[in-house]
This record gives sequence, structure tokens and C-alpha cells, in this order.
Amino acid sequence: MKALKLLAPMFALMAFAGCTKTGPAGPAGPQGQQGNANVQTVLFTNQTFTANSALTLNIPAITQSILDSGAVIGYWQPANYTPDIWVGIPFNSGSESLIMYAQLGQVIMFPNYSSSGAVNFKFEVIAGK
Repeated sequence: MKALKLLAPMFALMAFAGCTKTGPAGPAGPQGQQGNANVQTVLFTNQTFTANSALTLNIPAITQSILDSGAVIGYWQPANYTPDIWVGIPFNSGSESLIMYAQLGQVIMFPNYSSSGAVNFKFEVIAGK
């Protein structure tokens, strides 16, 4: 009986060891919906602005179609951040903030930001379907 108790787990282990997880490829799935690769990146470097004053940036890629069914996503690099970091807009650190409005052909920035130095802005203009 003792031998049977030892052999049973060994047989089970051998049974599972003989199984494989790979097999023939299954049938191809249905074609997925077409994606949208209509994304434009617009970069503004070395921009300066006065705290609590609006800054208008012209972006001709912002059309009525973008406003109606697309998106405009903004990022910035504050002067005191590492250049490899892009911070999303809107931004709020408690004492400083930055918001933006997209309208036909431009973005208007509203900063409450007192640090000095150059600031870079990046916008992703994304067409909708």
C-alpha cells in the first residue's frame, strides 16, 4: 500500500509532463476595424510667458473637424524640469497651474506659473472618425 501511495503521484506527474501547450495554429480571426493614424505633432520651443497672462499659439492643423470629432492634447516642459519629461496639460501643482483652450487654428494657454526661463510646448492634434 505504501508503494501505491508513492507511485500514484509519479504516474500523475508523468501524465502531465507528456502534455504540450503548443498545437496547430487556429483559424484567422475576423478583420478588425481600421484605425486612425491621422496624428500631427506640433512643437513650440523656447516660449516665454507672463504669469496670469494668456499666450496664444497658432496651430493651423486645428480645424473645425478636429474641434468637432478629434482631439488636441497638450504637454509642456517647465524650465526647471528634466528635458526628457513632458508634463500633461492641464497642470496643477497647488501653487502653479496651466490650462489650455483649443479653438479654430490655435491654442490659448492660461498660466499661473511664476518660474522664469524658456518653456517648450508639444501638441498632438488627432483627427476623429
